[in-house]
Order: sequence, then structure tokens, then C-alpha cells
Amino acid sequence: MEIFLIRKAERKDYGMKKRTKLLSIGLSMVMAVSVSACGSSAGGNASGTAASDKTGAKNYVYKEDVVSNGSKYQASKINSMSFCQERIYDFGYHYADDGSATFFAENYKADGSDYKSFEIKGAENVTFSYPTVDTDGNIYVARITYAAGDQPAVPAGALEDAAPVVETDPAGTDSAVAEDTGADASETASNVSSITYTAVLEYTADTDVGASESTDAATSDQTELVKYDSTGKEIWKIQMGKGVPADSGYYINGISFSEKYGLFISDSVAVNLYNPKDGSLTKKVMDVTDGSAPSVYAIRSGKVLIATYESNGISFRELDMTTGKESDPLPISRELSNYSSYYTGPDYDLYLTGSDGISALNIGDTKVTRLVDFVDSDIDASYVGAACIVSSTQIAAVISGTDNDYTLAVLTKVPPKDVADKKVITMGCTYIDYRVRSEVIKFNKSSNEYRIKILDYSQYNSEDDYNAGLTKLNTDIVSGNTPDLMILDSSMPSDSYISKGVLKNLDGYFKKDEELQKNKYLTNILEAFQSNGKMYTVMPSFSIYTVAAKTKDVGNVSGWTMEDLEKKKKKKNADYATLFGPTSQ
Repeated sequence: MEIFLIRKAERKDYGMKKRTKLLSIGLSMVMAVSVSACGSSAGGNASGTAASDKTGAKNYVYKEDVVSNGSKYQASKINSMSFCQERIYDFGYHYADDGSATFFAENYKADGSDYKSFEIKGAENVTFSYPTVDTDGNIYVARITYAAGDQPAVPAGALEDAAPVVETDPAGTDSAVAEDTGADASETASNVSSITYTAVLEYTADTDVGASESTDAATSDQTELVKYDSTGKEIWKIQMGKGVPADSGYYINGISFSEKYGLFISDSVAVNLYNPKDGSLTKKVMDVTDGSAPSVYAIRSGKVLIATYESNGISFRELDMTTGKESDPLPISRELSNYSSYYTGPDYDLYLTGSDGISALNIGDTKVTRLVDFVDSDIDASYVGAACIVSSTQIAAVISGTDNDYTLAVLTKVPPKDVADKKVITMGCTYIDYRVRSEVIKFNKSSNEYRIKILDYSQYNSEDDYNAGLTKLNTDIVSGNTPDLMILDSSMPSDSYISKGVLKNLDGYFKKDEELQKNKYLTNILEAFQSNGKMYTVMPSFSIYTVAAKTKDVGNVSGWTMEDLEKKKKKKNADYATLFGPTSQ
């Protein structure tokens, strides 16, 4: 059960009315019953006072600009992004009523202008995975044709060229179409002031493609590595997994382009390097002996990292391109476990996205570097679906909001000097529910004087110590560095907090503030959480689980009162916890 709390110590620098307004945020929230781990927030030490920003929050503020004219697809359809030659590339799928998936690739400038795209309409049994862009805007992708038994059998196919369409008006009010197959079309496009470049290509039958040396093409999945140019024209394709038995479960785990080395393909057999010009095999970099393909990251320094998941979390090793040998595990921040996705970029070795923001680190760092804090930036985000690094101050991302809506946006850093000064009120927790975070963002947007800073102590948790965050919180409380507000969960020693005077008696707020009148709440629920007749905690919501009982015990009635419950408890000589049988929680 999660409970909203406010600490005991009085603050002289803001009024009683303001404090009760803050408390009303908690009362309006619906908090989750269960407690689970989540990504860390910006963190830092609690300020312990409502004063000007001492948490460094101004350094993590980014402005969110929706790329409304940059994509013709719903943002929820985009599953990966890249940045190349001053252009953002999006990749994803959209589906027809018959279940067939159309792969799309689109690119545009950071402001959404100069839009270009192409689609590949595949059959139900064809998918495209791990699209990757090189420095010239060419696209490499794994094209997989599933055999009978997996999905409806359709002969493996080849990509037929289609003429690009250049439009001066995407809305269709004034369009000029130029049909061509290459240079002439580009010349036409260069003379048009506002361009929407669309190519639609069909993936059709070609019975010769996809046959493996040791398997039957009609009964086994076929994987090809394909190179397209930026208009969707196929440059080359190569068959992958030749000689691998059909029952071995061959798969590709990732494609990574390195300007220094070429095209890395990590699969269930090996990590290989291919020539981007013609798709020829340059060298086998390393074998994959256990069938567990690593992830390959070609980072900015020209180094190549191999990432594997081990018992204590993700592990990074440097790959020697001459010998193919891996280094010992590199020192890495334990905070990586708080992030869901990793990207390469220009200023750091890796960029990290999580539910609370975007960070970065260089290999060897013991702590991550915070870049974007969603709450500090007033961005209501639950997670990042895809992202790419545009520059030192810009990041493009698909952001999922609290209401499960998706937004394609470019985030631009706001200089700290341009961030308005507000008094900071810290809110401590070891888990932040997305609805709580949403309410905090609403308050921050509406208040010109105060800003709530979430201190999510779960950021200190690690694979070695899942309670490190709680330990850190308790240490801060003992040292007098207590957050102004707290969200209590079942892991916290709430009785100890109350007995030691950490928490504020809230009865006075209900008496003085019209928004917090007790008659608006169920008295028995409020009383259930009192301690020695005083209210130190407020529960914004609660849930009642359905129970079943025999008719002979409860009668044939439509409802029960607390008095009925007490009578049955005494008659059965039972305690409250097991009155309706053992609980699973």
C-alpha cells in the first residue's frame, strides 16, 4: 500500500495555505497497491527545504517540440531511430486488415522539413529487423521470411523497383508528380521548395532467393541481409545462416555500422564484419559458442564493445579487432540497471533511456551523467520507445505518455539561465507511480512559485542490493536531510518514522483547508491509518478485493455491514487477516 506523507518539521519560508495545496495533490492521486522497481529519477541529495533550486534540476531541463510535420505515421508505429547527415531516420511497421505488415523508412531534417520515405509491402510471413543507417544514408536490414508452420508459407521474394513520387503539397491540394528512377528525380526534387518524397515498393515472389545449402526453403525460415539506398532501391542482398541446420534456431541479434570497420552482424553463430559496398564477408570477428548472440556497439572512439547479459546484469567488454578476443569486463556504473535501452552518440560512449529521463556515460565511468529529467522538463513520459542523438543539445525520441499516447518529438536543452527560478519542494520515494508523476508535472506546470522535485531513491538499488535505495533514504532522514514530502510503500518502517517524529500530524490541515475536509473521505479508512488517534498518513485511494463465502455462513443477502463482519468474526473465533481464508499477498 502506498501512502502520501508530509514530514514534521515546519518551514518558515512558505505559508500554511501553500503547504495544504501541495498535500491536496496526494489526495487527488490514485496510487498503485503493489510495489515494483522502476527507472530512477534525477536523484541527488534532498534539499530538505523549500528554497531555490539546490538539486541541479536546471541542468536537466529540455524543451519538447513535437515533430508534427516530420512523420506521416503514428508515433506508436516507430520502433527504431537513427541520425545521419543532419537527418532523422525513423523505421517501423504499419499493418493492413489482412494482417500483412508494411515496413516503412522515413527521414527528415530535425525541424521536420524535407520529408522523404519509402515503404516495402511484405506478405504476412515477412519481417524486417534491426534497420541501421550508414554515413551516406543507406539502410541495412535483416529481412526474414518465415516458412510454413511459423506463418503462412509464401515464396521468398525480391524487391521490385518502384518510381518515387515527389509532391509539393502532402495534403493533396497542389501536387506535382515527377516519375523517374534516380538522378533525374533528384534534380526535380531539388527544385521543389517543400518536398514529400515517397516510394512504395512491393516484395514479391522469387523462388530462387532464400534456399539454404543444407535446408529446404519451403520448410525453413530464411534470413537475408539487405542494403537499400535512401529511396528504397535495393543495392544488394546476401543469404544469412548458410550451412546452419534448420533446427538450430538461427537468428540475427543486431546490426551495427562502423565508419572505421564496416558492418557488424551479430548472430547465433558468430560476430562477423561485412563490406558495406557489396555485402561480402570481410572477416569473422569472433565465434558465438553457446548460441547467445551478444550486442555490438561501435562507439565514437572507434572502439567496439560487446554487451552480454550475465547473472549480475549487463556486462561490457572491448573487442580486439585484430585478434577477435574480448577484454575482461569493463568497469561500468551499476546504475545501468535503471535504464531500458542504450544508444551510441557523438559526445558519450553510450546514451541511456529510462522512464524518468535520458542519461549518458563513458565506459569506465562509475556513475551516469544525467542529461534529461522528464519531470524537471515538464514532460509527462512513462518510457522512451525509440531515440537518436541529434547533437550535443538535441535528442529525437518517441515518448509514451501516462495515458499510453505516443509523441514523436525533438528535445532541445534549455540553458540553465533561462529556466525560471522556483522554490523547490522535494518528494522522496523508493518507487514513483506513473500517476503520481503525472500529478507532479501538472502541479509544476501550474505553479509559478514552487516546483516539486522527485527524489526516487530506487536509483541506488543494484543487482547486489535491492534495498540500497531504502538504506540511503533512511540515512538521509537520520542525518536531517529528509525530503519535504514522502510517498510511503510497504518496504518502509512507517511506525518507526512516526515514533521518531519524522512525520507531521496532518489533522490540522484537514481542519483549516476546505479542500481537505474529512467528510469527503471514508472515515473508517482514515481512522484505520491513524496512530494513537492522530493522522500522520493519508491514503489517496484504496481497493477492495472480492471475497466469496458460503451462503450458510453469510446468508442470502446483497451486502454486509461492519457489524455483520464483527459478529461472524466472533462466531468463527477468527482474526481479521484470515476471516475470509488465507491471503495470497
